[in-house]
Amino acid sequence: MTVTTVETNRRMTRQRATVEKALADRAEFVSAQELHGSMSESGIRVGLTTVYRALQDLERSGAADVVRDVVGERL
Repeated sequence: MTVTTVETNRRMTRQRATVEKALADRAEFVSAQELHGSMSESGIRVGLTTVYRALQDLERSGAADVVRDVVGERL
């Protein structure tokens, strides 16, 4: 059985669930690259593209907020 998120109609893969958990464990806003880097340092193997897509889906569904830093990077 495949689980999909209603808002994005994308499959909930192990990698996406890992990205969501890693984001939930952070207390501050973080960029996709920073999140990917901290996951890599922790030994979690997931592609940067997967991190970007998972974060976009979370934003679209309203499950994550997005702000811009002083140089315009999305956090």
